[in-house]
Amino acid sequence: ADRPSCLLLIRGLPHKIRGGGGRKGERASVDSELTRLPGLARLGTPVAPHETEVQPTLAGPAHNPYFRVRGADGRYLPFDPARYGICLVTRLDGFTEGDASALVERAASAESEGRAEVRATTESTVGTGTSGAPGRARSGTGLEGVFVIDLKAASGNAGEIWLRAAADAIREHGGSVALDESPGFVTAATDIAGYASWGSNDPDYRRPTDLHWRPGALACTFVSSSARTFREPPADWTPGPSASPAHRFEGSTQSLIGDLVRSGATGVSGNAYEPYLDGCVRPDVLFAAALEGRTLAEAFYLALPSISWQSVILGDPLCVCRGASR
Repeated sequence: ADRPSCLLLIRGLPHKIRGGGGRKGERASVDSELTRLPGLARLGTPVAPHETEVQPTLAGPAHNPYFRVRGADGRYLPFDPARYGICLVTRLDGFTEGDASALVERAASAESEGRAEVRATTESTVGTGTSGAPGRARSGTGLEGVFVIDLKAASGNAGEIWLRAAADAIREHGGSVALDESPGFVTAATDIAGYASWGSNDPDYRRPTDLHWRPGALACTFVSSSARTFREPPADWTPGPSASPAHRFEGSTQSLIGDLVRSGATGVSGNAYEPYLDGCVRPDVLFAAALEGRTLAEAFYLALPSISWQSVILGDPLCVCRGASR
Protein backbone atom coordinates (compact mmCIF):
# COMPACT_ATOMS: atom_id res chain seq x y z
CA ALA A 1 0.00 0.00 0.00
CA ASP A 2 1.08 3.58 -0.55
CA ARG A 3 2.55 5.29 2.48
CA PRO A 4 1.00 8.61 3.50
CA SER A 5 3.13 11.70 3.02
CA CYS A 6 1.08 13.92 5.32
CA LEU A 7 -1.43 13.63 8.12
CA LEU A 8 -3.71 16.60 8.83
CA LEU A 9 -5.32 16.83 12.27
CA ILE A 10 -8.35 19.01 12.93
CA ARG A 11 -9.39 21.32 15.71
CA GLY A 12 -10.65 19.55 18.82
CA LEU A 13 -8.30 16.56 18.71
CA PRO A 14 -5.98 16.27 21.74
CA HIS A 15 -2.47 17.57 21.11
CA LYS A 16 -0.56 16.80 24.33
CA ILE A 17 0.74 13.59 25.95
CA ARG A 18 1.34 13.80 29.69
CA GLY A 19 4.42 12.34 31.30
CA GLY A 20 7.71 13.12 32.92
CA GLY A 21 9.65 16.20 31.85
CA GLY A 22 13.27 16.76 30.93
CA ARG A 23 15.19 15.62 27.88
CA LYS A 24 14.34 11.97 28.54
CA GLY A 25 10.73 12.54 29.55
CA GLU A 26 7.65 10.92 28.04
CA ARG A 27 5.53 14.03 27.72
CA ALA A 28 5.23 15.13 24.12
CA SER A 29 3.09 16.51 21.36
CA VAL A 30 0.53 14.06 19.94
CA ASP A 31 1.29 15.46 16.50
CA SER A 32 5.01 14.80 16.79
CA GLU A 33 4.48 11.22 17.98
CA LEU A 34 2.17 10.56 15.03
CA THR A 35 4.98 11.35 12.58
CA ARG A 36 6.43 7.95 13.46
CA LEU A 37 3.36 5.88 12.59
CA PRO A 38 4.51 4.67 9.14
CA GLY A 39 7.80 3.42 10.53
CA LEU A 40 6.26 1.85 13.62
CA ALA A 41 3.79 -0.04 11.43
CA ARG A 42 6.73 -1.67 9.66
CA LEU A 43 8.68 -2.79 12.74
CA GLY A 44 10.13 -6.23 12.15
CA THR A 45 10.02 -5.96 8.36
CA PRO A 46 13.18 -5.64 6.25
CA VAL A 47 14.40 -2.09 5.61
CA ALA A 48 15.91 -1.23 2.24
CA PRO A 49 19.40 0.35 2.24
CA HIS A 50 18.02 3.77 1.26
CA GLU A 51 15.30 3.78 3.94
CA THR A 52 15.30 4.91 7.57
CA GLU A 53 14.30 2.51 10.36
CA VAL A 54 12.14 4.06 13.10
CA GLN A 55 12.99 3.04 16.66
CA PRO A 56 10.08 2.17 19.04
CA THR A 57 10.55 4.60 21.93
CA LEU A 58 8.50 7.37 23.49
CA ALA A 59 11.12 8.67 25.94
CA GLY A 60 12.83 11.84 24.78
CA PRO A 61 13.20 13.05 21.20
CA ALA A 62 14.07 11.02 18.12
CA HIS A 63 16.19 12.31 15.26
CA ASN A 64 14.17 13.64 12.34
CA PRO A 65 15.57 11.83 9.27
CA TYR A 66 14.25 14.59 6.99
CA PHE A 67 16.03 17.40 8.88
CA ARG A 68 18.05 19.64 6.52
CA VAL A 69 18.15 17.08 3.69
CA ARG A 70 19.59 18.57 0.49
CA GLY A 71 20.23 17.28 -2.98
CA ALA A 72 23.48 17.37 -4.93
CA ASP A 73 22.58 20.86 -6.15
CA GLY A 74 22.33 22.14 -2.57
CA ARG A 75 18.55 22.62 -2.67
CA TYR A 76 16.22 21.13 -0.10
CA LEU A 77 14.65 17.88 -1.30
CA PRO A 78 10.95 17.05 -1.59
CA PHE A 79 9.66 14.65 1.03
CA ASP A 80 9.64 10.92 0.22
CA PRO A 81 7.74 8.83 2.80
CA ALA A 82 9.31 5.59 1.63
CA ARG A 83 12.80 6.97 2.09
CA TYR A 84 12.37 8.61 5.49
CA GLY A 85 9.90 6.25 7.18
CA ILE A 86 7.81 9.03 8.70
CA CYS A 87 4.85 11.21 7.72
CA LEU A 88 4.56 14.98 8.05
CA VAL A 89 1.87 15.93 10.56
CA THR A 90 0.22 19.34 10.70
CA ARG A 91 -2.92 20.62 12.36
CA LEU A 92 -5.73 23.09 11.70
CA ASP A 93 -6.24 24.84 15.01
CA GLY A 94 -6.46 28.17 16.76
CA PHE A 95 -8.36 29.97 19.48
CA THR A 96 -11.63 29.55 17.58
CA GLU A 97 -13.06 27.46 14.78
CA GLY A 98 -12.87 30.57 12.60
CA ASP A 99 -9.15 30.89 13.27
CA ALA A 100 -8.60 27.26 12.27
CA SER A 101 -10.66 27.66 9.09
CA ALA A 102 -8.72 30.79 8.19
CA LEU A 103 -5.56 28.69 7.84
CA VAL A 104 -7.17 26.86 4.92
CA GLU A 105 -8.46 30.07 3.36
CA ARG A 106 -5.03 31.71 3.53
CA ALA A 107 -3.38 28.66 2.00
CA ALA A 108 -5.87 28.75 -0.86
CA SER A 109 -5.20 32.46 -1.36
CA ALA A 110 -1.45 31.83 -1.45
CA GLU A 111 -1.90 29.18 -4.12
CA SER A 112 -4.18 31.34 -6.26
CA GLU A 113 -1.97 34.42 -6.05
CA GLY A 114 1.23 32.49 -6.77
CA ARG A 115 4.18 33.05 -4.50
CA ALA A 116 6.69 33.98 -7.18
CA GLU A 117 4.98 37.06 -8.55
CA VAL A 118 7.35 39.87 -9.42
CA ARG A 119 7.01 43.58 -9.13
CA ALA A 120 9.48 46.43 -9.35
CA THR A 121 10.19 46.82 -5.62
CA THR A 122 8.85 45.67 -2.28
CA GLU A 123 8.66 47.99 0.70
CA SER A 124 7.46 47.14 4.19
CA THR A 125 7.22 49.16 7.36
CA VAL A 126 8.50 47.55 10.54
CA GLY A 127 8.18 49.17 13.95
CA THR A 128 9.18 48.29 17.50
CA GLY A 129 7.07 48.79 20.55
CA THR A 130 9.54 50.82 22.60
CA SER A 131 12.98 52.26 22.02
CA GLY A 132 13.73 50.67 18.67
CA ALA A 133 13.24 53.06 15.78
CA PRO A 134 10.94 51.99 12.94
CA GLY A 135 12.81 50.78 9.89
CA ARG A 136 12.27 50.42 6.16
CA ALA A 137 13.13 47.21 4.36
CA ARG A 138 13.54 47.23 0.58
CA SER A 139 14.04 44.39 -1.84
CA GLY A 140 16.24 44.67 -4.87
CA THR A 141 14.97 41.40 -6.27
CA GLY A 142 11.29 42.06 -6.88
CA LEU A 143 10.00 39.10 -4.81
CA GLU A 144 6.92 40.11 -2.86
CA GLY A 145 6.68 40.39 0.91
CA VAL A 146 9.22 40.89 3.67
CA PHE A 147 10.65 38.44 6.20
CA VAL A 148 10.68 39.98 9.68
CA ILE A 149 13.54 38.70 11.84
CA ASP A 150 13.48 40.08 15.39
CA LEU A 151 16.59 39.55 17.53
CA LYS A 152 17.01 40.06 21.27
CA ALA A 153 19.40 42.83 22.28
CA ALA A 154 22.95 41.92 23.35
CA SER A 155 22.51 38.18 23.01
CA GLY A 156 24.83 35.92 21.04
CA ASN A 157 23.44 32.46 21.77
CA ALA A 158 22.53 29.79 19.25
CA GLY A 159 19.08 31.24 18.65
CA GLU A 160 20.53 34.60 17.64
CA ILE A 161 22.97 32.82 15.32
CA TRP A 162 20.07 30.98 13.64
CA LEU A 163 18.08 34.20 13.28
CA ARG A 164 21.01 35.96 11.61
CA ALA A 165 21.56 32.91 9.43
CA ALA A 166 17.89 33.13 8.44
CA ALA A 167 18.37 36.71 7.27
CA ASP A 168 21.40 35.65 5.23
CA ALA A 169 19.56 32.66 3.71
CA ILE A 170 16.58 34.80 2.71
CA ARG A 171 18.82 37.33 0.98
CA GLU A 172 20.70 34.54 -0.80
CA HIS A 173 17.36 33.31 -2.14
CA GLY A 174 16.37 36.76 -3.35
CA GLY A 175 14.01 37.67 -0.52
CA SER A 176 13.53 40.92 1.36
CA VAL A 177 14.55 41.01 5.03
CA ALA A 178 13.69 43.36 7.89
CA LEU A 179 16.32 42.43 10.51
CA ASP A 180 15.55 44.17 13.79
CA GLU A 181 18.52 44.35 16.16
CA SER A 182 17.13 47.04 18.45
CA PRO A 183 16.26 46.47 22.13
CA GLY A 184 12.58 46.92 21.27
CA PHE A 185 10.23 44.12 20.23
CA VAL A 186 8.64 44.42 16.79
CA THR A 187 4.97 45.12 17.38
CA ALA A 188 3.95 46.38 13.93
CA ALA A 189 4.82 45.25 10.41
CA THR A 190 3.13 45.04 7.02
CA ASP A 191 3.32 42.74 4.01
CA ILE A 192 4.90 39.92 6.05
CA ALA A 193 6.01 36.82 4.13
CA GLY A 194 7.80 35.25 7.09
CA TYR A 195 8.39 35.96 10.77
CA ALA A 196 10.83 34.69 13.39
CA SER A 197 11.45 35.97 16.91
CA TRP A 198 11.93 35.01 20.55
CA GLY A 199 8.27 35.70 21.28
CA SER A 200 7.73 36.24 24.98
CA ASN A 201 11.36 35.29 25.69
CA ASP A 202 12.29 38.72 24.35
CA PRO A 203 12.64 41.01 27.40
CA ASP A 204 10.63 43.69 25.61
CA TYR A 205 7.82 41.43 24.35
CA ARG A 206 4.46 43.14 23.86
CA ARG A 207 0.95 41.84 23.22
CA PRO A 208 -1.07 42.52 21.18
CA THR A 209 0.86 43.18 18.00
CA ASP A 210 -0.20 44.89 14.79
CA LEU A 211 1.14 42.42 12.24
CA HIS A 212 -0.22 42.24 8.68
CA TRP A 213 0.60 39.11 6.69
CA ARG A 214 0.66 38.02 3.08
CA PRO A 215 -1.24 34.79 2.29
CA GLY A 216 1.22 31.92 2.68
CA ALA A 217 3.30 33.61 5.39
CA LEU A 218 5.17 31.31 7.79
CA ALA A 219 6.13 32.02 11.41
CA CYS A 220 8.24 30.46 14.14
CA THR A 221 9.32 31.55 17.61
CA PHE A 222 11.74 30.26 20.23
CA VAL A 223 9.12 29.76 22.97
CA SER A 224 8.99 26.62 25.11
CA SER A 225 5.24 26.22 25.57
CA SER A 226 3.71 28.33 22.81
CA ALA A 227 1.32 25.49 21.86
CA ARG A 228 0.45 24.44 25.41
CA THR A 229 -3.17 25.41 24.80
CA PHE A 230 -5.55 26.64 22.13
CA ARG A 231 -7.91 28.18 24.65
CA GLU A 232 -8.22 31.90 24.02
CA PRO A 233 -6.70 34.09 26.75
CA PRO A 234 -8.35 37.30 27.96
CA ALA A 235 -7.83 40.36 25.77
CA ASP A 236 -5.86 42.05 28.57
CA TRP A 237 -3.56 39.07 29.16
CA THR A 238 0.06 40.20 29.59
CA PRO A 239 2.58 37.44 28.79
CA GLY A 240 6.34 37.89 28.84
CA PRO A 241 9.42 37.28 31.00
CA SER A 242 8.60 40.20 33.31
CA ALA A 243 4.91 39.38 33.63
CA SER A 244 3.45 38.93 37.08
CA PRO A 245 2.61 35.37 38.18
CA ALA A 246 -0.96 36.62 38.26
CA HIS A 247 -0.78 36.76 34.47
CA ARG A 248 -0.13 33.05 34.04
CA PHE A 249 -2.49 31.51 31.50
CA GLU A 250 -2.81 27.74 31.26
CA GLY A 251 0.22 27.37 33.49
CA SER A 252 2.63 29.88 31.98
CA THR A 253 3.29 33.54 31.15
CA GLN A 254 4.75 32.54 27.77
CA SER A 255 3.21 33.71 24.50
CA LEU A 256 0.95 31.50 22.37
CA ILE A 257 1.04 30.70 18.66
CA GLY A 258 -2.71 31.17 18.60
CA ASP A 259 -2.02 34.91 18.54
CA LEU A 260 0.02 34.53 15.34
CA VAL A 261 -2.78 32.56 13.72
CA ARG A 262 -5.31 35.17 14.82
CA SER A 263 -3.20 37.98 13.36
CA GLY A 264 -2.97 36.33 9.93
CA ALA A 265 -0.13 33.80 9.59
CA THR A 266 -0.73 30.81 7.27
CA GLY A 267 1.72 28.39 8.89
CA VAL A 268 3.07 28.49 12.46
CA SER A 269 5.23 26.22 14.60
CA GLY A 270 4.98 25.90 18.36
CA ASN A 271 5.68 23.53 21.23
CA ALA A 272 3.38 21.61 23.55
CA TYR A 273 6.05 21.39 26.26
CA GLU A 274 9.69 22.41 26.71
CA PRO A 275 11.68 21.30 23.62
CA TYR A 276 14.87 23.15 24.66
CA LEU A 277 16.34 25.58 22.18
CA ASP A 278 18.02 22.86 20.12
CA GLY A 279 14.63 21.23 19.57
CA CYS A 280 13.00 24.29 18.01
CA VAL A 281 12.34 24.91 14.31
CA ARG A 282 15.38 26.51 12.63
CA PRO A 283 14.27 29.68 10.83
CA ASP A 284 17.20 29.68 8.39
CA VAL A 285 16.13 26.30 7.00
CA LEU A 286 12.41 27.06 7.17
CA PHE A 287 12.52 30.19 5.04
CA ALA A 288 15.12 28.91 2.58
CA ALA A 289 13.04 25.77 1.97
CA ALA A 290 9.89 27.82 1.47
CA LEU A 291 11.67 30.11 -0.99
CA GLU A 292 12.80 27.04 -2.93
CA GLY A 293 9.18 25.96 -3.38
CA ARG A 294 8.79 23.31 -0.71
CA THR A 295 5.32 22.87 0.76
CA LEU A 296 4.37 24.19 4.17
CA ALA A 297 4.79 20.76 5.77
CA GLU A 298 8.08 20.11 3.99
CA ALA A 299 9.53 23.48 4.97
CA PHE A 300 8.71 23.08 8.65
CA TYR A 301 9.91 19.47 8.89
CA LEU A 302 13.10 20.20 6.98
CA ALA A 303 13.72 22.80 9.70
CA LEU A 304 12.83 20.55 12.66
CA PRO A 305 15.71 18.62 14.29
CA SER A 306 13.59 16.15 16.25
CA ILE A 307 10.37 14.17 16.04
CA SER A 308 8.59 12.23 18.79
CA TRP A 309 9.06 15.43 20.77
CA GLN A 310 7.18 18.70 21.33
CA SER A 311 6.43 20.35 17.98
CA VAL A 312 2.98 21.40 16.80
CA ILE A 313 2.80 22.66 13.20
CA LEU A 314 -0.30 24.60 12.19
CA GLY A 315 -1.39 24.99 8.58
CA ASP A 316 -2.39 23.26 5.35
CA PRO A 317 0.46 20.78 4.74
CA LEU A 318 0.28 21.03 0.94
CA CYS A 319 0.33 24.81 0.69
CA VAL A 320 3.22 26.05 -1.46
CA CYS A 321 4.02 29.26 0.30
CA ARG A 322 6.68 30.97 -1.81
CA GLY A 323 9.25 30.44 -4.47
CA ALA A 324 9.43 28.33 -7.60
CA SER A 325 6.66 26.03 -8.68
CA ARG A 326 7.12 22.36 -7.94
